[in-house]
Amino acid sequence: MKALLRVLGVLGVFSFGLPALADEVYLVNGDRVSGTVVKKAGDTLTLKTDFAGEIGIAWDKVISVVTEAPVVVQLDDESLLKGTLTRASDGTVSIAGSELVQAGQVPVARVALINPPAPQNGVKLSGRANVGVYLAKGNTDKESYHGDIESVARTKQNRFTAGAIYNQALDDGTESENNATAYLKYDHFFTKKWYSYANAVLFKDDFADLNLRTSLGLGAGYQFFESDLTNLSLEGGLSYVNEDFAGGALVTQLRPFPVSEAAAVLPLPRGPAGA
Repeated sequence: MKALLRVLGVLGVFSFGLPALADEVYLVNGDRVSGTVVKKAGDTLTLKTDFAGEIGIAWDKVISVVTEAPVVVQLDDESLLKGTLTRASDGTVSIAGSELVQAGQVPVARVALINPPAPQNGVKLSGRANVGVYLAKGNTDKESYHGDIESVARTKQNRFTAGAIYNQALDDGTESENNATAYLKYDHFFTKKWYSYANAVLFKDDFADLNLRTSLGLGAGYQFFESDLTNLSLEGGLSYVNEDFAGGALVTQLRPFPVSEAAAVLPLPRGPAGA
């Protein structure tokens, strides 16, 4: 019995003396940092350590990652893989327990995200509304009024946009500008950046004797970036345009949409004409 207790005591001391298992990050300078991999987003790997809490490590300084528990890895082609990361040759990671094992190691540069947020399959709604007024009193009295509203419904593959714009101006009480625009647009993303679109634009301008201009367009576009603050895209296509002028004049055209036309949109209030 005493011999058995001695053996159990030695095993207990040995087991409690083992270091806790941890993830490991191997760096280009030869250092190795231990902790728990939280996520990789953008150009930063977040690691939770015992000595400093969560720290950020520049991804271009990482040559390999090892994890004890399974993680979700998103590659640059948006494919998702789940498994533990095992030691691989410098500049690569190997994912055990996933279908990628047969394909071999994955270059570190192809890892876009680690433990990405759950995909949002619902609809993201956004919009803006702006009102502008310009008043000038003196030798000449000028008034300008502007209003615009836009709403966007976005899913992973689809984007619906609807909006309207109105402008009015008066010089010494006499109206000098009065026009309005309403538009609808549908974009279908067949890759992360490339999309096809269809749009409809209605425009009227009292001072151009234009009762109504109707424009219907089809084309393709490339989304350079898209965020809550800025959007930049390049589009090209064809538009069917019908113009109904005062006096009965009617003009119908098929117009190319300039391929070189790019739109950078800042959702900030726009001042009225003349401001």
